[in-house]
Amino acid sequence: MAFHLAWHTKYIATSIKPGNKVFYLLIPCEAPSNRTLFLKTAVVSDSGFPVNSIDAFVSQVACLRSPDTPDGILDPDEQALIARLAANAASASRSLPEIRPTTCRPFWSRATVAKMTRLVLVRSAGVD
Repeated sequence: MAFHLAWHTKYIATSIKPGNKVFYLLIPCEAPSNRTLFLKTAVVSDSGFPVNSIDAFVSQVACLRSPDTPDGILDPDEQALIARLAANAASASRSLPEIRPTTCRPFWSRATVAKMTRLVLVRSAGVD
């Protein structure tokens, strides 16, 4: 099963503080478009370690894709975040499932992340 990475509003405030870990949700790529709640959604740290699982409403989930990226185009920051997570997990001897970038704004991404907050999250994860 393949997944997309997302941020959860619960973790954004702590993730943007210097020195803190960035946490991601693993959202199934094949999620039905009428879904409004993801039960027991896996949460992983920026080093690929599983943290826990949470129930997440789509109103609490934000994709890594910038809202400025046109549909059909891969977002460079999202691709870099996926690559960074994979590299961090590999160096920690952790295996991750297949993670794919999005090609458009997904239905499950209803939370909004301010432009500056998004920039800080990207930089906090080690992407320049």
